[in-house]
Amino acid sequence: MPRPFVYSILVRRARIFVAYQRGSIGANINQLNAASNVASSESVNLTAAENSVRATNYDHVRLGRATQRLGYVYAAGSGQAMGLYTLAVSHGLKQTGPGYWVVADTEC
Repeated sequence: MPRPFVYSILVRRARIFVAYQRGSIGANINQLNAASNVASSESVNLTAAENSVRATNYDHVRLGRATQRLGYVYAAGSGQAMGLYTLAVSHGLKQTGPGYWVVADTEC
């Protein structure tokens, strides 16, 4: 899943920034730790927001968040019915686990 990868890149960038600040400015360690914590919490919020996605049923199937059987679409993992396999119907999906999506129209 790409989410942990995005999270690790953001945390790594925050640590590099903190190391750069420590070397060039000589700021005190408490300020640097606070900056690192803020950067880490921002990246966590970013990845949490990415778990809910709104798209057409066609795009959900194309990107692996849903499956298609006999012209109807079902959320991957949960198997919740989403309607016709078409560009005209859209739904929100929320990832609750690896490869497990639930319909979340009110959250997107």
